[in-house]
Amino acid sequence: MALSVLFALLYIGFINTVTYRAFAADKRSAIADEQRIPEADLLYLAHIGGWSGAKFAQHRLRHKTRKQPFAHRLNVIGVLHVALVMTFLGVIGLLALVPAPGAVIAGTAQATAAVQGLPPAEGQLAISLRPPAGRPAEF
Repeated sequence: MALSVLFALLYIGFINTVTYRAFAADKRSAIADEQRIPEADLLYLAHIGGWSGAKFAQHRLRHKTRKQPFAHRLNVIGVLHVALVMTFLGVIGLLALVPAPGAVIAGTAQATAAVQGLPPAEGQLAISLRPPAGRPAEF
């Protein structure tokens, strides 16, 4: 797991650096009146993980700030990235609530033994769903 987290962090760092440099190169080309990087390519770089590098470059270099269709699309990509991360964290959080397979099997065996009136195995806790002897069940 630690290796995949390291890989993800390296990828995010790399793609954001590439995206920032692409915005900077496009800004230089715009100033020099040379051939520009297509907006679709800049948006693609933001879409595959370079959104924060794109927003940082947009504000720092003051590039593509007045082009409303482009700025709007860039913001939509950011919202999609946040939704994706929140969904991922939510799924991970739900998976953390699921007990390990061994715990479910052991717990089932303990509960079955207790209901059948068998003594618990050594080191196991006895759980009974029956009321103590001499007391009626209260519902």
